[in-house]
Amino acid sequence: LLGGLATSTKYNAAVAVVSMAAAQILLLAAPGPGSWASGRWRSLAPAAIFAAAFAAGFVAGTPDAVLGFPPFAADFSYDLTHLSGGHAVPLGRGWYAHAVRSLPYGCGLLLLVASLAGVAIGARRRPQHTFVIASFAAAYYAVIGSGNTVFFRYVLPLVPIVCLFAAMATKHAGDLLFKTNAGRILPILRRAQGRPELSRGTAKAGSH
Repeated sequence: LLGGLATSTKYNAAVAVVSMAAAQILLLAAPGPGSWASGRWRSLAPAAIFAAAFAAGFVAGTPDAVLGFPPFAADFSYDLTHLSGGHAVPLGRGWYAHAVRSLPYGCGLLLLVASLAGVAIGARRRPQHTFVIASFAAAYYAVIGSGNTVFFRYVLPLVPIVCLFAAMATKHAGDLLFKTNAGRILPILRRAQGRPELSRGTAKAGSH
């Protein structure tokens, strides 16, 4: 329902359907009561309920999509044409422009590189969660990158995802650094804090 309402507000929110499809694929493939092997067509019930609620939310927010379909279709077609045709100054195809300008300037190059490392780490440690989130990001980027109209604001929905994966990479790097340098880090912390009992407790916790 919320996805439909969001799409009514901004059409590119419809990409949320891709995340639901990714989650449904995982549900069908995993062993258990929700899998295709155990439930067959009944296992598609979550997707059907989502689609119905999504459509209801969209129609509730944009009733003219049903009541006045011809003008709605014409306006929607115009939006697609405007996206593909470009706006004022030509900046090239969005796939390239967002990669070299919007995302590096909007997020910072270091954060962007860390997020790419975080995707690799997430795919190895939490493959299902990463698959659902990354599928949304990939689909959304494919949509905004398909045209020649390039605005910085188009990448705003991607910024939280970039931060999420960058945080995963940062935590992994911190854990790895502490694990490999604990013998040198703990004495420094003990001298800096002046609390040897705290450092002993930290060392004991790190050994478990």
